[in-house]
Amino acid sequence: MDEKYYKVRINPFNEKGLEESDRLLVIGGRGYLVTIEKSNIGNEPKIYSEVKTLASKLIEIEQIDSSKKFTIKIKQ
Repeated sequence: MDEKYYKVRINPFNEKGLEESDRLLVIGGRGYLVTIEKSNIGNEPKIYSEVKTLASKLIEIEQIDSSKKFTIKIKQ
């Protein structure tokens, strides 16, 4: 059986206008735009909240370069 994964892209973001978006993550004054690709689950604020928590932890413990975009794969 094929396993299904969701690709989550996190891109540095510094534009105005999405301050209230579920998709915007702010850590240490830097903004990141979170996008779940090819999925309808991304329309749920709870999913974005959980993904943003994971991304926050990776950035805080410096497991990724926060100045560049990165991708997380989530197994369904």
